[in-house]
Amino acid sequence: MLFTAFIAERIIRLHPEYHPYSNNCQNFVRYLLEFACPECDAPKTIQETLEGILADFQLKKRNFEQFESGHQQDRHPGKVSGS
Repeated sequence: MLFTAFIAERIIRLHPEYHPYSNNCQNFVRYLLEFACPECDAPKTIQETLEGILADFQLKKRNFEQFESGHQQDRHPGKVSGS
């Protein structure tokens, strides 16, 4: 149990931005995983994950809108004279 307290204290010391009362339990788990397995990729927090999903969605939406606007011009070319 003492070793566990030592690890927790060390994580808090190494990450001064960590504040246990401001929804940082996810960060603490990530720091704990990084401590246990430094060469492994630690999972992101929920906020970082959602921000990444939102950014990806916005990029895909923008690309789709550009694609659609280009295809609409192909479907409705200018009128041919005499028709």
